[in-house]
Amino acid sequence: MDKRNLLCENELFSTLDPEEINELIALASEVELKVGEILFTRGSEGDELFVLVSGRVCLELDGRDGKTIALGALGEGDMFGEVSVLDGGKRSATVKATEPSELLAIRRSDLIELMQRFPNIAIKLLGVLAKKLRMTSELIEDTSGFNLVSKVAKELLGLARAYGQNTSNGIKITVDFSESELAGIVGTTVPKLEEQLEEWQRENVITMSRGYITINDVHKLKCLV
Repeated sequence: MDKRNLLCENELFSTLDPEEINELIALASEVELKVGEILFTRGSEGDELFVLVSGRVCLELDGRDGKTIALGALGEGDMFGEVSVLDGGKRSATVKATEPSELLAIRRSDLIELMQRFPNIAIKLLGVLAKKLRMTSELIEDTSGFNLVSKVAKELLGLARAYGQNTSNGIKITVDFSESELAGIVGTTVPKLEEQLEEWQRENVITMSRGYITINDVHKLKCLV
């Protein structure tokens, strides 16, 4: 995606005019990541806001048992790192590229200056933070109260909304999530996840082919959430 269009469509910067978008692009630095490369780790200093131009990254935590906990994945157009930028604190998660990725990085000082000049950006940023807080609350609720079937169904529906493509067979999730990545997000093991996916495939609820999942029966998954 063109950087200008990406920033124009971003909910945080959509109120800026073309000249101001040009100024923002000039302030931003470009970052490129290879597959598996870590952008930053949990506990590191946070002085930049990131917008993902292309590719995909995942957010991770190290559990007490030494296992990695996947918090979610971000794709083209997504923004992250705003909490540390605003409060000057340390990063709350590790971010690693799962595809070759290109990002725009905006320094804290530049972002604060923009918010002072354009108060609407600050107001919109509050909305972004509130939305992420709500998503965190839902994640905690999912982890504590929902069973595996509900959690996997909800995650697949979310992926379909974010990355779905209508086909003659249903909605194809157009990003190739590994089973270990998906298992980490829903808080289960790969064998248990595989068992559930295979059951749905036998029931023709989904189709798995070459690493991609197509949801054949959206209504069935919605009934399970």
